[in-house]
Amino acid sequence: VGFARESQSIGGWEEALRVALLHGERLAGREPQNAERQLWLGRNRGYLAEYLDRDKRAADAAAVRRLALQSCRAALSIAAATADQRLEAQTCLKELGDAGVK
Repeated sequence: VGFARESQSIGGWEEALRVALLHGERLAGREPQNAERQLWLGRNRGYLAEYLDRDKRAADAAAVRRLALQSCRAALSIAAATADQRLEAQTCLKELGDAGVK
């Protein structure tokens, strides 16, 4: 819903994305050994950060990127992660690192 609202320039996109992230956090909490949950959080936090940057909210974007970094690190630390999930997590960490996120 958040992506659809944003692409159509309809208000409420940020709230919709944040609600989706809250649901994703709950799912990740219920399934701590599911790397896909953490990767989903990392990807979608990254998207939110891009939109916040676009709206000239650099401090908010930086905070969201730090959360994305935590999610990607968490995914990489999950022993049951597949090779593809590990690659995606490593790519996420590299991209965030290249953007200066620590």
